Amino acid sequence: MKLEDAFIYVVLGDGLSGPALVEAGTAAIAGGADALQVRTDTDDATLQALRGTCREEEALFLLRDDMERVEGLDADGMHLSPERMDFGIARAMLDEARLIGMTSRSLDDARLAIEVGADYVLHEGGAGCIGTFAALHDEARVPLFASGITSLEEARELVGGNIFRLCLNTEHLETGNMTEAVAGYARLLGRSI
Repeated sequence: MKLEDAFIYVVLGDGLSGPALVEAGTAAIAGGADALQVRTDTDDATLQALRGTCREEEALFLLRDDMERVEGLDADGMHLSPERMDFGIARAMLDEARLIGMTSRSLDDARLAIEVGADYVLHEGGAGCIGTFAALHDEARVPLFASGITSLEEARELVGGNIFRLCLNTEHLETGNMTEAVAGYARLLGRSI
C-alpha cells in the first residue's frame, strides 16, 4: 500500500493490547482500513503479529512516537505527536523510506506540518476540517486526513464537503463488529467491502 492510495486510517485505541489489538486491527483492515496506527504500549510479539497482518493485507503499519520500535519492527513509519518529539530529529533518525505523519489542531499547525515535510497530516476537528482543508487546498502537497470523527453522520458531512481521507479512532467506533463499523465509513467513500 502506498500512502497516496490510503483513504481510511484507523488509530487503534489505548484500551487495546495483546490478542485484542491484533483482532481489532485485523477486523479494521477487513472493513476497509488502509493504514493502522498503533498507539498502545504493547509487546513486540503482538506488534509483529499485527505488522504481519498489515503486510499480508497490504495495509500501512504505523507506530506512534517510537523510532526505535519503528526500525526494529520494520514498520512503514511513525506518527509523531507534536508535544512528544521534534520532526527534524525524527526525520534525521529514521530511514528516508519510513513515513512520518503529524497531528494538527489548527490551520497554522497543518501549514507547519506541511512546511517541515510531514508525509501526511491528521487534522483533528471532525466536520470542522472542511474549512481548514479548503484553506489548504493550494498548499497541501501531502495527504490530509480528517481526524476527530465521532460518528458516521459527521463523516457524511465531511464527504459532502469533498473530504475523502478519514482517520477513525477505535475509541469512537462501535466495537461490537469492528469490520462492519469501519466498512460503514468505507461505503461512504464509495468502496465496496
